Amino acid sequence: MEREGDGGEGTRVPQDADYVNSAGCTALVATVYAIALHLAEIPDEEDNFFELGGQSLQAIRAARQISERSGRRITIREIFEYPTPGKLGRYLAVSPDATAAAP
Repeated sequence: MEREGDGGEGTRVPQDADYVNSAGCTALVATVYAIALHLAEIPDEEDNFFELGGQSLQAIRAARQISERSGRRITIREIFEYPTPGKLGRYLAVSPDATAAAP
């Protein structure tokens, strides 16, 4: 969508849909982290899975749950690379979906 007077002709104004996927993915990851780590509260966007007490086995389970719930293939590697709900959520929202999650 373009609006006149918002920074010049042809300037693209971000839409809500640009943020929905990232926010939804971040919420999904945070929820899965809380379940995998038996937390009483949903972790914040910048809480690190491993600093919250996560270990490799829990990361494998979390990756499987995220894959099942999102329909995207996530491995333990992504949890190590993007250990916070915010980082992994943004990764899920913008990374190419080359491989669908296995059933």
